[in-house]
Amino acid sequence: MSESSSVKTSALIRRVMAGVDRQCCIEGVSMDLYDKLDNLARSRDDMARWEGTRVELCDETLVVGHPTSIGHEIMGHLFTDLCRDGGGQPEGFYNGAQIITGGTTDVRLADGIKVPDYSLYALTANPSSSLSHTLNSYPTVAWEVAYSETERKLARDAARLICFSHGLVQLVVTINITHMQVATKELATVRCSCWEMDLDAFEKAPAKADPSRKINVLSPEGDGTPPKAYRGTVKFGENTYHVRAKETQSCQVYPKPEKDALHILRRHLYREPSEGEEDDVVFAIPTADILRVVLSHEQARASHDEDKARKNFTESDADTLIQALLSKKSRTRE
Repeated sequence: MSESSSVKTSALIRRVMAGVDRQCCIEGVSMDLYDKLDNLARSRDDMARWEGTRVELCDETLVVGHPTSIGHEIMGHLFTDLCRDGGGQPEGFYNGAQIITGGTTDVRLADGIKVPDYSLYALTANPSSSLSHTLNSYPTVAWEVAYSETERKLARDAARLICFSHGLVQLVVTINITHMQVATKELATVRCSCWEMDLDAFEKAPAKADPSRKINVLSPEGDGTPPKAYRGTVKFGENTYHVRAKETQSCQVYPKPEKDALHILRRHLYREPSEGEEDDVVFAIPTADILRVVLSHEQARASHDEDKARKNFTESDADTLIQALLSKKSRTRE
């Protein structure tokens, strides 16, 4: 990264971190350039909030921003509730691996960087090789929640995490939330889908490359809206393979639930499940719990949007807050 471009890029990112801009888009960013920017940001005191930003790098376009919707925190809320009620990811070790939450963590892909809304990792306690460290750095399960994105982009994001992580992300669960109208924002539908790699389609590409199948480019399959599968071609070291991600299940959660729960299996969570245990259910996420959390976040988002629309407190609001603070002040002096 040249000195001039470094200064310009870091200035754009600092505006986002300072809350001046919601996000910035920087074109012409390669993976090498991103790594240099990442190292620069981590070394500068005036970019200390870099690790808290949401980053996406795709097609050499870097998007840096902060989550603009409360809804993107749904999964953290949901898993907190599940763990409190004795559900959620398992504790302890299974075949040498322990499941931990990664939240929103950068995932390095063949075509850039993606930050899922939530993730689970199967960590090996004492990684003894470079491959073990690599496996530990990728989540096995990731979640994507869509409020303003289209169904098509949500499906593509899921397929991208599957295909371009070289299959290290083993399951992507998407939650698509739609509204009746932009003005009223009345909840219309909530739908969950699961995406996995189609292992039957995983095959080495022929020596003579098919010009229609470019490296690290996803192509939707069929005319579905959104597509139910994506194909791509990706390098594994010196070899090139065809990969395919497909939607393996989909269910409506609202207005009428079509399933009682989403089941997370051993082959989703763990990289090496014991033979015969691949399809064992490790834990279930009740669709009623998903809807309850979505509705609570809908209420919080509505209040947040109303507050933003008003810009400032009314005089009545201000008086109420003043009286509440004075009351607290008097109690602390008693």
